Amino acid sequence: MSESSVVRARNGAYPENIQADVSPERLRRFFTRSEGGYRVSKVIRDLCIFAQHNVLNDPPFSRMELICCRNLLIYLEPVLQGKVISLFHYALRPSGFLVLGSSEGLGAITGLFAVEDRSHKIFSRKIGAAHQAVPFSLDSQTERMEYGSVGITAKSPDAVWNYAEAQKEFDRRLLTQYAPATAFVNEDLEIIHTRGNVNRYLKLAPGRASLSLLKMAREGMLVELRNAIVRARKENAVVGKRNLRIKNGNGDREDAGETDTTRLVNFDVIPVSLGNREQQYFMIVFQEAPPEPAREAGGQRARPSDETGSALKRTAKLEQELAATKEYLQSVIETQEATNEELQSANEEILSSNEELQSTNEEMETAKEELQSANEELNTVNDELHSRNLEITQINNDLINLLSSIDIAVIMIGSDLTIRRFTPKAQKFLGLIPGDVGRPLSNLNPTIEIADLQAMVLQVMADFHSLERELTDRMGVHYQFKILPYRTTENKIDGAVITIVDIAPDKPRPGAQHVA
Repeated sequence: MSESSVVRARNGAYPENIQADVSPERLRRFFTRSEGGYRVSKVIRDLCIFAQHNVLNDPPFSRMELICCRNLLIYLEPVLQGKVISLFHYALRPSGFLVLGSSEGLGAITGLFAVEDRSHKIFSRKIGAAHQAVPFSLDSQTERMEYGSVGITAKSPDAVWNYAEAQKEFDRRLLTQYAPATAFVNEDLEIIHTRGNVNRYLKLAPGRASLSLLKMAREGMLVELRNAIVRARKENAVVGKRNLRIKNGNGDREDAGETDTTRLVNFDVIPVSLGNREQQYFMIVFQEAPPEPAREAGGQRARPSDETGSALKRTAKLEQELAATKEYLQSVIETQEATNEELQSANEEILSSNEELQSTNEEMETAKEELQSANEELNTVNDELHSRNLEITQINNDLINLLSSIDIAVIMIGSDLTIRRFTPKAQKFLGLIPGDVGRPLSNLNPTIEIADLQAMVLQVMADFHSLERELTDRMGVHYQFKILPYRTTENKIDGAVITIVDIAPDKPRPGAQHVA
C-alpha cells in the first residue's frame, strides 16, 4: 500500500455518514467527534500499528493471532503462493487464524492449517504441524532464477547444471558404496545423520520410535559404545574399540533363521566441534573386524591343548567384558558424583533463594503493616480534615450572614493592602462592587473623601493601635471612621479592619473633621 494510504488509515478519520452503519453505542465508546465527521479514539489507535509491509521482501512478524490476507494470493503464481503460506504459518502463534479472500485457498499446502470455516475461508494454524524452513526474503538472485522472475541468461546454464548434478551423484554413490557405516549424533546421543549401511550395527528398537543411539545399538555393543562415548567426551580424543562380538545384522544369516550367529566389529568414536557452537557432536565409524581362524573340520574330538586354548580365550573374553563393565560402572559413578555435586549446588542455591524470598516476604509483610498504619493515619487525618472543613464551612456561613445582617460599613484589608471582604453597607460609602474583592485599596473611588486613607491603614498596621476619626459628608451627616488592626488567632497582624458608623446629629463631638 502507498504511504498516503497508511497515513490515512493511521489517522482514523471517517465521515458523518458512518452513523448509518455504526451503532450509537459504538460511536460513543470508540469514536470522538471531529470537524466534518468522526475519528477513532486515541486508545484504539494506540493499539494498532500501521506500517508498509511486503510479504515477498520483508521479514514476517512473529506470534501473531490473526493474519487477514484477502485478494492477494490470486495475483501470485503457485510457487510464490506456497512460500507466502509458509511465511504465514511461521508468523502465526499456535492456534492462530488466517483469513483469505473468497477466491483464494491454501493450494497444495494443506498440512499447515486446519479449516475452521470453509465458506468464509478461515483457517487455523495446526499445533503439531512440522515447521518448514522458509527464507525471509524472496527476492535474492538464486530464488529469482528458480522462480523465473529474472530473465538474465547465464553462459552455458545447462552445462553448469549438468556438471554440478553429476558431481553430486558421483559423491553420493562413492559414499554409499565405499564409505564405512557412520552415524552422526549430538551431545544427547540422538542420531542426526547416517552414511553407509548402518543396519548391520544399528536397528530400530520395538515400541515407540526413537533415534537414540544407545537404544538402536545391537546386542553386545551397548556397554562398549557407551564407555567409548564417555571417554571421548571427557578426553576430547578419538576412542576406538576392537573385536566386539555382536549379533548379525540384516542381510546375514539372521534372515535365514540362524538368529544365534555373531560377528566381530570395530568402531571409533570421534568428537566433532562445529564452529563456535557450544554443543558437542560425535561421529561413530563402524567397520567389520577380520574373521577369527576357522576351527578344524571333521568332527574329531578336540585335543586337550585346543580345549585349554579355547578356555583361555573364553577367560580372556570374560575378563575383557568384566574390565569393560568396571570401566562403565566407574564412568557411571563419576557421572553420578558430578550429578550429585550439581544437585547439591542447586539445592544450596534453592535454599539461598528460599531464604532471600523469606526475607523479602518478611519485608513485604513489614511494608504491608506500615502501609496499613499509614492508611489508618490517613483515614484519621481525612476524618479530621472533613470535620474541620465542616467547621470552616459553618464559620464561613456565619460570617457571611453576620456581615450581611449588620447595618455598619465594614471593610477588611489584607497585609498587602487589598480588599478581602466588605459588608453591603460599605458599598455605599466606598463605591464597591462584588468584583472589587482582591483589588488594591488605592484603586478605590469612595463617595466620601477620606484624606490619607492608605497612610492611616499602614500606620495602624505598623504600631498595632487603632485610629478613630469623625467625618461629615456633603449632606451634613456625621460618621465615625475607625481603623483597627486585623489580628489572627496566633495574635499576628495580618491587615486592618475599617468601620464607618452613622452618628446622630444631636450628639456632636469635639474635633469633628468637616469634609467639603
